[in-house]
Amino acid sequence: MIFEQHPACLLKGGKLGNGLANGVVGDGSGFHNRLGNGFDRGLGRGFHNRLGGDFDRGFGCGFHNRLGNGFDNGFGYGLDCRLRNHFHNRLGNRLKNGLDDRRRFGNDFHERLGDHFDHRLGDRRRFGCDFRDRLGDHFGHGLGDRRRFGNDFRNRLGDHLSDIWHLGNDFRNRFGD
Repeated sequence: MIFEQHPACLLKGGKLGNGLANGVVGDGSGFHNRLGNGFDRGLGRGFHNRLGGDFDRGFGCGFHNRLGNGFDNGFGYGLDCRLRNHFHNRLGNRLKNGLDDRRRFGNDFHERLGDHFDHRLGDRRRFGCDFRDRLGDHFGHGLGDRRRFGNDFRNRLGDHLSDIWHLGNDFRNRFGD
């Protein structure tokens, strides 16, 4: 497989949880995927990622999905999605880090990202009335974070931080147990 290089590409030396060198792929489009732990990964236009079965998906530029906690996820062209009230997007099960992604945008947004990352990130969130976001079940490190923004936002990040914050009347942030 040939990865398209670009003068603007950034090569990072960090390691993913599975030992994959970070930034081996030239981003070619200014696209960076930030995964909450300080790791930048460039997914260029010539990059094909195996997502379950024999499905090849190109991750390009243009679309950025902000998943909180410093996680910027950019999915490019070819993303099979329906951006309505009952959007479901299933992104394979056979990545090296495991990416099992179900998404719904609108009133019933549900997002499940990954079950096989090396760092545990268990994240449940509610934005508005019916947004739930669950990020991973098998990270190696647990983050315990429960948050409420407004009346109905809940965010749970693992179980192993050590502070409890209350900001305002209706914001609750639980770190650890």
